[in-house]
Amino acid sequence: SAESGLGTFRDKDGLWTKYDLAEVATPEGFAANPALVHGFYNARRANCLDARPNAAHAALAALQRQAEVTLVTQNVDDLLERAGARD
Repeated sequence: SAESGLGTFRDKDGLWTKYDLAEVATPEGFAANPALVHGFYNARRANCLDARPNAAHAALAALQRQAEVTLVTQNVDDLLERAGARD
């Protein structure tokens, strides 16, 4: 969903180059600084709300309307669903 403006985690300039994984994505990080963790994930949620499905999302949703296709992704955004994909 990078083409929709969502930050990726592992790209060259991804989120893990800007944040320490141990500080924002572990129980120990949350125990040490819950405000940092909440801020990190609240920013991700706000970014997702601002993002719009791109042409790839629309194409996959259209393909699913034409054939029996199950879409599997590691993305946690809802852009495929907003483009009309199901399952």
